[in-house]
Amino acid sequence: MKKILLLFFAVPLFLSGNLSAQNITLLGSTSASAIGSGTGGKPTLSWNIPAGQNRVMIVHFWFERDHRPTVASNYPSGTLGVDYFPFTVAGKSLTGRSVLRTFHNQSATGIQTNAQLTSSFYRYTLSDADGLPTGLSTFDFSGILTPANIADEVAVSIEVYGNVSPSTAYTATGSFAWLEATTAATTFSGTPTAATTPVGRAAADVTYVGFGATTKDENLSLSAGWTNINKMQVTNAAGTAFTNSPNEPDGISLLTAYRSGTAATTLTKSSTQRIAAVRLNVVPLLPLAKPTIAGNVYLDTDGPANIGGTATNGGGLYINLVDASNLVVYSMAVSAGGAFTIPTGYATEGNTYTLQLSKNQGTIGQNAPLKELNNLWVTVGEAIAATGNDGSADGTISVTAGTSNISGLRFGIYQLARPSLVGSVYLDTDGPANIGGTGTNGGGLYVNLVGADNLVVYAATVAAGGAYTIPTNYTIEGNTYTLQLSKNQGTIGQPAPVKELNNLWVTVGEATATTGNDGSADGTLSITAGNANVTGLRFGIYQLARPSLTGTIYQDTDGPTNINGTVTNGGGLYVNLVDSGNVLLYSATVNASGVFTIPTGYTIEGNSYTLQLSKNTGMLGAAAPVKELNTGWATVGEATAATGNDGAANGTLSITAGNINVTGLRYGIAADLPFGCDSTLYLSQNSPTQLFRINRATNPFTYTAVGAATPITYNATAINSVDGRMYAITGSTGNTLIRINNDGTYVVLGTISGLSSAGSYNGGVIDTMGNYYVKDNGVDNVIYKINIATLTATTINLSQNIHPSDFAFNTVNGLLYGVDLRGAPTASQLFSLDPATGMVNMFGQIYGTADNFGAMFSTNSGELYASNNAGGFYQFNVTTGARVLLSSAPSSSTNDGANCILGDTNYNADPYITKTASAASVAAGGAVTFTVTAGNNGPFGVLNAHVTDAVPAGIPAANVSYTVVVSAGSSTQVTGTRTGAINDYVSLPVGGTVTYTVTVTIPANFTGNFTNTAVIASPSNTTDVNTENNQASVSVAGPGCPAGNTAPVIN
Repeated sequence: MKKILLLFFAVPLFLSGNLSAQNITLLGSTSASAIGSGTGGKPTLSWNIPAGQNRVMIVHFWFERDHRPTVASNYPSGTLGVDYFPFTVAGKSLTGRSVLRTFHNQSATGIQTNAQLTSSFYRYTLSDADGLPTGLSTFDFSGILTPANIADEVAVSIEVYGNVSPSTAYTATGSFAWLEATTAATTFSGTPTAATTPVGRAAADVTYVGFGATTKDENLSLSAGWTNINKMQVTNAAGTAFTNSPNEPDGISLLTAYRSGTAATTLTKSSTQRIAAVRLNVVPLLPLAKPTIAGNVYLDTDGPANIGGTATNGGGLYINLVDASNLVVYSMAVSAGGAFTIPTGYATEGNTYTLQLSKNQGTIGQNAPLKELNNLWVTVGEAIAATGNDGSADGTISVTAGTSNISGLRFGIYQLARPSLVGSVYLDTDGPANIGGTGTNGGGLYVNLVGADNLVVYAATVAAGGAYTIPTNYTIEGNTYTLQLSKNQGTIGQPAPVKELNNLWVTVGEATATTGNDGSADGTLSITAGNANVTGLRFGIYQLARPSLTGTIYQDTDGPTNINGTVTNGGGLYVNLVDSGNVLLYSATVNASGVFTIPTGYTIEGNSYTLQLSKNTGMLGAAAPVKELNTGWATVGEATAATGNDGAANGTLSITAGNINVTGLRYGIAADLPFGCDSTLYLSQNSPTQLFRINRATNPFTYTAVGAATPITYNATAINSVDGRMYAITGSTGNTLIRINNDGTYVVLGTISGLSSAGSYNGGVIDTMGNYYVKDNGVDNVIYKINIATLTATTINLSQNIHPSDFAFNTVNGLLYGVDLRGAPTASQLFSLDPATGMVNMFGQIYGTADNFGAMFSTNSGELYASNNAGGFYQFNVTTGARVLLSSAPSSSTNDGANCILGDTNYNADPYITKTASAASVAAGGAVTFTVTAGNNGPFGVLNAHVTDAVPAGIPAANVSYTVVVSAGSSTQVTGTRTGAINDYVSLPVGGTVTYTVTVTIPANFTGNFTNTAVIASPSNTTDVNTENNQASVSVAGPGCPAGNTAPVIN
């Protein structure tokens, strides 16, 4: 049975005494061993791998393999035994670092081909960087070639070290191997070669790991200064010793230890017995480097692209080295020359630090202080080389310590300038294009320097010559300020005062150069301070003028095209200066020469005012008085020059005050003498035109001239019932509207838009809404409706052509009426026209003569009258079209009629009726004839007198028949033979008659006498001067009654 011995050693955690120095520390160790052949000859191990920083695990293997009975066939790895076998922990492969093998036979050192015994040394490592696990982990030794002999042994030492530099090469320094110990020696010595010391570390900081082993199970020790880690003696009783020298009992020993520094090393074994192999091997572990960190602080004036310039300490600064936990590791004052160095011993290889530039010195082990520079210093950027920057410009540089000292770090800072600001205030009279002119202080001004927080930084007084200066030390480079021009002086540290100029001064503009402006004209300049003093800042201001206003009032009769005429004061007028709030600022009296003056001191340049022409003055500072002229005057127009007008004709002029006195203002007024609205009729005729008042008291009418003949010709005359004024259109051709006064004078109102200037407008009338209808004598398919207020005309298309000489408006049905002359010279006919639709209706008798009614009139009750140009004044029946001569009248031409359509006219007449019978009695079955005559004694004709004659009682209506005969100029509604009672409307000129011949047949059974009565009644527009002759009766003796006997009167 094969004897197997497995030894397991655990070494407790070893801590370095100088933690702050971060020296190499043994964190923990363990060991394993196995003896014999087969898989049982391979170690097994699970271990809690200790935690730490910058760890490395070192694993030492010591094998003894017996090659009997087959020579050279039993190696731990490979055929030749010079390579590494696979080895993992927690699945992570370890790196083979050293391998050494010796071959033995019974008489001497052997070679591979005749080896009967081999001893093999292996060293493996696994670092944190390669995935060294922490905690309980399984070591996999299955990669070791399975031992073939029961005499085989293996011992394993495992150590974990902390704070080992990743630059450690794990190469043995002074590898001592004594092969066959052919003597009885018990000590073996050598001196390891010292390792290269990392920056910032001393030789004493290097840790050396020693490995000693023998092919005998005996006690091993190292010389003084070494600290043992794992000490192992593996005994294999199943093995056999060599039969010849060297010989030893079967078994192995292994010792691992460490120390700092270098010194002669002696391995001592306890036995003097000659053995096959003795091993001593030493490897250095390098500590983490402690590099210096050095650089400079520069006054950098050319920006962050490349950090450089003149070295500076920025008024006293520190470089604080801060670790990842924001704790200060070291704080170094920047020298006067801008240099700084973090000495060795503070930054540790592999750690990342922030270098913080600040006026505040940090305390080691405390939180980093506030990062800030001295007043007026700002960060430009940072860099780790002479070119470029780190892109942050935050006063910090991030570095990761390595194995070399760090130098060339750069901080760029800049000291902000505090420039002065100098400029001038100008009286600028040519506008804001370029700010300039004569220097001025605008009556006492200040330039307030205001910060972004609206607090005053400085207030500079503007000198009498306009100059001002903000001295140095009040601005800071890079900050933006507002320069505020104001009559109010600011107080430093207080909110900016109200920005306003002195009375009558206004801002023109601002500029930072001699040309151009900043576009705001708000009395402020925005300035961002630079590193140089600023000059040439400009404010343009202007003192507003207070001009006078002078003008004249004219009696203007030729219309508003150009305001002129004879000067007048319009019966006593004022020109009131009114501001935009309707407050009266001044009231100027118009003198007898028509002149008015608003003196200086009442207007302000740039402000807009209204000049109101009125008979009323008012109290200054109060609301403007009512704008109205004296009775008999009306506004023609207004103008600011000798030609043209302002288009308003409302008695006001709108003025925006400038910088010079204003003259030449003009008001045009004219007499305004309305006709009112009564029953008076007017006739205009002849060329030039004379207006007449028609006197209707006698027949024939008489005509009284109204004033003198005008120097012009006008037509289409009409009175507007809305305002009582008479209007007409000038010329035989033309489109100018005039207003005619009640004294015959006229005022031109202007040209009518939409009305052809080539038209001849001979007919006109105005409806109750003030719409003025006219017709062009040369155009028969349209009429025009004129808006008198706006002087605009719209076209009304007609359903058929008409050719009248004048119109009248019927207030009852809203229709226009006229006499159409299209059949001239042989025919004329009355028509009606609906102005809303243009529908024309011809009706009534067609007269065989071409009667031209050039002047037409209507009344509030709907009566229609007309004056025939050939002579005679007629009334028309608007239902039948019949007409009657009311009065004789002289002939006229180029004429037109006008009256107020809301007035009513009455004419005196004496309508009468007579009646006679053909017999005094009549027998039953017999007939009697009555003659009824309706006539008019005058003095004027009558239209629509009502004639009635009832059928006597007891006589059937069918027994009564009658016919009618009319005199020339008279008319009746009866045609042919009628039966029954008479119920007729007749028109009777003076002397005219309508005669009815009435035949009554007496029924056979009728008895008694009867009296028959006829009646005539005047229409509403006729005053009957004699009512005694309005009724006529005849008595006839009927059957059974002798003639002359009394009988009942039957009407």
